[in-house]
Amino acid sequence: MVRARIPTARWNAVSDFILGALGQCLVDLESQLPNFHVARTQKTLIRADLGTLGNSKDWDNEIHPNRGGFRNLARVLADPIEALT
Repeated sequence: MVRARIPTARWNAVSDFILGALGQCLVDLESQLPNFHVARTQKTLIRADLGTLGNSKDWDNEIHPNRGGFRNLARVLADPIEALT
């Protein structure tokens, strides 16, 4: 298990790095591919408390937003989607 090798205090920094690199890659592709659109949702959700497995802040569990989290994402996604229709 990867997290067993990464100190708990570094989990957020590592995930920020990986997701930030992925996000930038997708944003870069947007200018290279026709009809490829990126909704910039990074930093929309409030990070769950470290080590929490259940509902915390905008998160229902480790990978799924809760109702409030989905509501926050919808606010960010609505205008870009509307602009494409």
